[in-house]
Amino acid sequence: DPFTPLTDLYATSALTQDARRALAAPRLAAIVRTSGTPLDRLSLAAIRALADHATWEPRTEADHRRAAALHARLAELSTDPAERADALLAASHHARATDDTTRARALAFRFAETFPDHPDVDAALTLAVGADPDATTLDRALDINPVHPLADTWRLDLARITRGSAALDLLAEITPATPGSAALALELIDEQLPAASPDERTTLLARAADEARVLAGDLDPSRRLLLARSLAVTDPDQAERTLADLPPQLATSTDADRVRLTIAETRTADPEAYPGGEATAFTTARAIAERRSPEANNSGPDQDTDTGLYWHAVTLWLELGARHGGHNAKAA
Repeated sequence: DPFTPLTDLYATSALTQDARRALAAPRLAAIVRTSGTPLDRLSLAAIRALADHATWEPRTEADHRRAAALHARLAELSTDPAERADALLAASHHARATDDTTRARALAFRFAETFPDHPDVDAALTLAVGADPDATTLDRALDINPVHPLADTWRLDLARITRGSAALDLLAEITPATPGSAALALELIDEQLPAASPDERTTLLARAADEARVLAGDLDPSRRLLLARSLAVTDPDQAERTLADLPPQLATSTDADRVRLTIAETRTADPEAYPGGEATAFTTARAIAERRSPEANNSGPDQDTDTGLYWHAVTLWLELGARHGGHNAKAA
C-alpha cells in the first residue's frame, strides 16, 4: 500500500489532531488526486485520513462533495459504531452544503435508522425531513421516531397531503389537539360526509363536535350551528354541547331553536336511550313556545319562520304534557 507510511504517520498517537491534519492528510489528498486512485481501492486508514482532512477545511462545493463521498465510504468500511455514526452524519451535512437534498436526506435517514439511540438522531431527522417534504419522507420520519419534537407538525403536514380517513387517524395522534389539527380535521370530515354510510356519518359528526370544541371561538358560528343541526338526530347530547358554544346572538336565533326542537324530538323518540329525555324535551318545547309566541315578539314575527317554529314547539309541548299528565298536562 503506497499510502502506508503516511497513514502510519497519521495514526501516530504522539501527534495532535491538528498536527496529523497538517502533516499527513494534505499529502495523502495530493497523492490520491494525482494518482487517480478510486475511493473503493483505498484502505480504511487512508479513507479515514482523507475524510478528516476534507472536513477540516472545505472551501468549495467540490470540496463538500468529496467530503460527503469520503465520509460515506468511511461509514461503509469502519467497524467502529461511533465512527460510522459520525461519518454518516458528516456525510449528510456535506451533501446538504452542496444543495444535494436527495443525497443529504438519504444519508440522514440511514444514520437515524442505523443509530436510533444516538444523541443526534433528532437533529438528523430534522435535516432529513427538510423544508418541503413529501408524504414518503414524512411517513418514514414518523416511523423512525414518532415522538420527535416535530412529530405533530409532520403529522399535520402528512394529513394535508394524504387526506381521507388515514389523515383523520394521523390527526387523532396529535395530543392534545391543536387549533391547526382541529381545523384540518373539520375540513377532512366535510370532504368525507357526502359519501359516508349512516354509521360512518354518525362517527364523523361526533368527531367533528370534538374538534369544534378545540377551536372554541375560532370556529365560525354558522359552521358550529350547522354541525349542531347535523348532530341533532344522531347524537343529541353532542348537539346540545355544540349549541352551548354559540355566541349569544346566534344562540337565541330561530335557527338555534329549531335545532333544539330536533334534539327534543330525538330524545322523546327513544326514551330508553335518553332517560329523562322527555322531561327535558317538555321544558325545551315550552321555553321555545313562550319565546316564539306572537305576543312575546313585540316587533312581530316572520310568518314563514317564527310562527311555524312557535306552533312546532307548542305541538310538542302539548303532546308531551298530554302523554304524561300531572303538572305537565296542567302546564300545557
